Parts: sequence; structure tokens; C-alpha cells
Amino acid sequence: MLQRLLLTGPALDRLWAEDGSVFLARADDITALVETYSGYAHLVPRLVAAAGFLLPTEAWAVYATLAAVACVGGLAAFVYVAARIITGSRPASVLAASVLALTPSLRFESLGSIANLQWFLLIAALWALLLPPHRMPKCAATITFLAGGSTPLVALLIPAAVMTHGRRAGRSPAVLGAMAGLCLQLVLITLGSDGPSGVGRAPSVPPDVWRRFLDYAGGVGVEVTAFMLIGVIAAGAAAMIREPALRRVTAAFLVSALLLLIVTSLVTGAVVPRYVALATMVLLSVVAVATAATPWSWVGLAAVGVVCVVALPADPWRLSGASWSAEVGAWELRCATGSAPGALHSSPDGWSLTLACPDGLTDP
Repeated sequence: MLQRLLLTGPALDRLWAEDGSVFLARADDITALVETYSGYAHLVPRLVAAAGFLLPTEAWAVYATLAAVACVGGLAAFVYVAARIITGSRPASVLAASVLALTPSLRFESLGSIANLQWFLLIAALWALLLPPHRMPKCAATITFLAGGSTPLVALLIPAAVMTHGRRAGRSPAVLGAMAGLCLQLVLITLGSDGPSGVGRAPSVPPDVWRRFLDYAGGVGVEVTAFMLIGVIAAGAAAMIREPALRRVTAAFLVSALLLLIVTSLVTGAVVPRYVALATMVLLSVVAVATAATPWSWVGLAAVGVVCVVALPADPWRLSGASWSAEVGAWELRCATGSAPGALHSSPDGWSLTLACPDGLTDP
């Protein structure tokens, strides 16, 4: 993930839109922890921002990028261990973990952003929900709780746990953690304060849902996407035929991908790249599971590797906008000379935040 950003531009000198104006700029106010943004709570971004606020303002861009990458890396490590338990295959586990950073459609998204950690939390939560209830119960429950407290989309993953564990799903620590997180989410949505609003969308049926999915999922166009989907279907079929023990897991991933894509498209009335990236990460997890059901596991790794390399680097949109170090320098100068602090511009163009002058400088 960091490699994609570094290949694209000045990854450590751009502060992403919501990272600054919604999370870091509000982190000094304890009430921000119970604020909603775009209609729902963001527990993990709020907690990460609370730690970053303690740093000097000029370090926020570096912190947000590295904190996001570190969180995704930690989630990938969990996915590796969970996939190893579920599939028993090292190559499958490597592929499952790499999905969090190398999925082609992620090139369109704002990588290195604490605002978008929820998409990676969802993938880790899905693996946690598929774990046998007695394996890593505390870790699995913690991840699903944090995911549930960060996005209500965790509710769409519960059917996967039921498909995999049947009646035992109700006793799974991961399911209980998810339900606790969703309860917190519901309380904050219902009773919490409203923070800044995100982009408003009207629920409807997008007429071009599948075409838009094909445009985004492969990262570079319809041809690559078609190749990828054929591979996913073939891999899923092979896994179900060759390895009966993995049939439920494979089916759970396929159903989860469809639910996430269809429900998010219906609710937003559009096919948004971040939702396509989420569904695609789940689909590529099917390939990871399938590698455990074949002696030619390297084929899956090689195929996904080729597609991911083709989709490098990330879209430069994430790193457009003003230099954060230059913005902070100008802001401090205005404060020192007694001028109004003014706005600090962030990334992409059009986003900004307003901060009070720092201690020790004139604050008119």
C-alpha cells in the first residue's frame, strides 16, 4: 500500500480530506468520539486520530499515512493467521493477507487514509467470523467489535458466519463481538451527535451497476476485470469440488461479496469505487481459499500477482492538493504575525480545515 503511494507522489506530505477536517481537527474534543459522520459512527478512525492529535500539527500528514498503513498491516497479519487456521495452507494465507494491499481496484481509492480503514476492518472481520469459535476468540471478537463500531456494513457479514457455523454461530465470540459493535453503532447513530456531513446520496437502483463494477474492479479496465472474474469463478468451483471442507467458506465469501456490492449500490444509488474495492477484496479471498484446494497453489498467487502489478500505482487523486508542510508553515506565520489563522488546505483540492493558533503564537 505504501509502495503504491510512494510511486504515485509525495505520500507523506498530503493530509487526506476527512483525516484532517473530520477526525484529527476534532480529536481534542472528547465528544467527537460519539459523533457520526455520513450518518454512522467511525470508532477506529476516531481512536487513531485521538492519538495523532498529540503530535505537532506538521506531523499529521506523516502520522495519518503511516498509522493507516500500520493498521492495515496489522489486519493483514491477522488475516494471514486466520486463513492459515481455516485453510491449512501457507500459500493461501499469503494470498489472503496480500489482498488487503494489492487488490487492483484499490488503485482508485484513497490509500493511506485513516478515514478508509473501515474497508480493511471489514475484510479482517469476515475472516474472524469464519474462524472456528474456539480459535483466537479474544482477538476475533476484538476485531469484529472494532469493525462493528466503525461501520454498520458488518451486519452484512453475519450471514457468512451462519453459513459456516450453522447453529454454533450464535455462540461464536466473533459474532458476539460484531453484535456488540453494531449495538454501539446503533446507539451512536440514534443518540449521538451529528458531526460534519458527508456526500449525500439518494437510495435507488443504479441502472449501470454491473458495467460500473467492471470499470472499477480490475483496476485498469473491463478486459482485466473479465480475466479476473473468470479466474475467481473457476477457482471457487475448483475449491467446492476438490475440498468439501472448504465449500461453506467459499460460499460464504461469494455471498458476502454479492451482499456488499448490491446493498451498498442500492443504498447509495451509485456504484462507488470504494464499495467495488471492498467487494473485490472479498472475491479475491475466494481465490485464496481455492489455492488450499489444489496442488498448484502457485497458479493463484501468480495470477493475482500479475493483475495487481498491472494495476500499479495508485491513482494520483489521493495525493493531489496542497503540501501539508507548506500549509502548516503559512498557518504558523499568520498566527505569529497576528493575522487570522485562516484555513489549512488538504488533499484533494477543495478540502480544508480550520485550527486555532498553537500555544506560544499570537492568536487574535
